[in-house]
Amino acid sequence: MELDPPSELRLRLAKAIAASKRCNRRNLEASFYGLFNLWLQKLIGDRANLLVVPQYNLWFDPAELVHVVQVPVVGAGAGAAGADADAAPAAVVVVDEDEDEDEDEDDSDDDSEEDETGRLADMSTISTKTLDRLSHEGKDKFPDFVVLKIRAAPLPPTEPRFNMLEGIRISGESCPLIMECKRSPSARSGIENPQQIVLKLSSAQNQLFGYCDHAFKKYSLLPTVCAIATSGMYWTYAMVTQDDTQTAETWAALNWHGEGGEAGVGYFRLQFDPRVQVHDAAANTIRNFLMALPHRLPNLPGVPAQ
Repeated sequence: MELDPPSELRLRLAKAIAASKRCNRRNLEASFYGLFNLWLQKLIGDRANLLVVPQYNLWFDPAELVHVVQVPVVGAGAGAAGADADAAPAAVVVVDEDEDEDEDEDDSDDDSEEDETGRLADMSTISTKTLDRLSHEGKDKFPDFVVLKIRAAPLPPTEPRFNMLEGIRISGESCPLIMECKRSPSARSGIENPQQIVLKLSSAQNQLFGYCDHAFKKYSLLPTVCAIATSGMYWTYAMVTQDDTQTAETWAALNWHGEGGEAGVGYFRLQFDPRVQVHDAAANTIRNFLMALPHRLPNLPGVPAQ
């Protein structure tokens, strides 16, 4: 990845301030956000439809996977003497994802309706209230960084929010890259501890499992996610498909790219000093992946078609 002198110096300063004991004496993860934001900006280049977003809410409602549930309805008077023993036909209950979202619910009696994996044990007998509660669990995921690929179209000038929206209607987005950051693996003594580096990176990789799974559910047509795990200046990446997020076993078999170790153990270092020979083929691989994504945008207000 080629860098012009100002960009190179800016990246070196961002890295130095994050690793500085004066500026980051508590070794906070967030101190490296400036560095990775600049680095990701360089990876996306001048593609207008790619956008680096920190702490992006990968919002997805699991209820979208279950639209209609059949719930047995007992006929009027059932159970009473002389009542018809047959139940009435099953009623169709459509679960409204916005219904009762703000109401407090007592979940003390709902545990029996889930099995030990947390999944619904019997969809035919579960209450609508419990289904609604379960559909609202785990909707929000906040990776440290994502790269969004935006689809957009021009708005008509008569649109009331034309100026607020810059004359642009967002028609869709996807998330081809997700990054999870962890704090630096050492007290920044300058001496690398490979075991600590791998431990921190593994923690980020485990968190990316849930993020990638969430992204594939949210964006059903998304073929691949570039997952990047970082710890301070150390990083590794994997190209993830939906099959890789099926189980913990498939995720554990994922190939994480890195140098200086066996598969899943090696890692790269972010270095920008031109006096240091840096093998940046990994960064170029990620950049090429992003550049290969469809990037055509229609004629937008004040912007030529891309």
